[in-house]
Amino acid sequence: MRTLAQRELMLRRFDKPHTSHPGMSAFAIMRREIDARTSAILVEGDLDLSTAPRLKTMLLDALDGGHDRIVVDLSLVTFMDSTALGVLVGVNRRLDSSTRLAVVCTRPTVLQVFEFSGTDGAFAIHPTLEAALADTGGHAADTSGHTADAGTHAPDAGEHTIDAGERAANVDGRAAAANGDAAGANGRAARAG
Repeated sequence: MRTLAQRELMLRRFDKPHTSHPGMSAFAIMRREIDARTSAILVEGDLDLSTAPRLKTMLLDALDGGHDRIVVDLSLVTFMDSTALGVLVGVNRRLDSSTRLAVVCTRPTVLQVFEFSGTDGAFAIHPTLEAALADTGGHAADTSGHTADAGTHAPDAGEHTIDAGERAANVDGRAAAANGDAAGANGRAARAG
C-alpha cells in the first residue's frame, strides 16, 4: 500500500496543464478537511479519462482517512465524461449506510451527464458548497479562497493539494470557464476532430 506522500508525488507528476488541445482547461483538484468527519474535494477543469483517477484517489484517501461525509464540488468543472461519472458511481456504491456523499454542480452540461445517464437520483446534487455541507451534516466552514489562486496560496494543515506549483496555469482555465461552456465545447470539438 502506498503512503499518502507517494500517491501525491505520483499524481503530481501528471498534473502538468494539458495544453496540447486548444480550449482545454487546466485541471486542478484539492481536498479540504472541513472537520474531523467531513472532506470537501474541489475539482476544476476537464474531468475525463486522464484526470478521473486523481478524483478516485482523493475520494478513497478521504474515506480511508476516516471521513464519512464527503462533498465533491464540481462547480468549476468544465467537462465531465463517463469515466469520471464511473468513478463517482463506483465510490458511491462502496459507501456504507452511515457515509454521506454529496455533489455540488451548477454547470448545465455537467448536470446533463448525471441526468442522461440516469444517475442524478443516485446522488445528492446541490447548487452550492454550503448546501452540500449542510446536507451531509458537515459544518459550512469558510471555504473561500480554496478553489484556485495564482500560486500564492499556502495550504494549511487541513488541505491536501495535488497540483502545488501549477496554480498559475489555472488562471487561463478559469478565464475559459468564465466565458461559458462554449470555450470548453470548442476544445472538445477540436479534440474530436
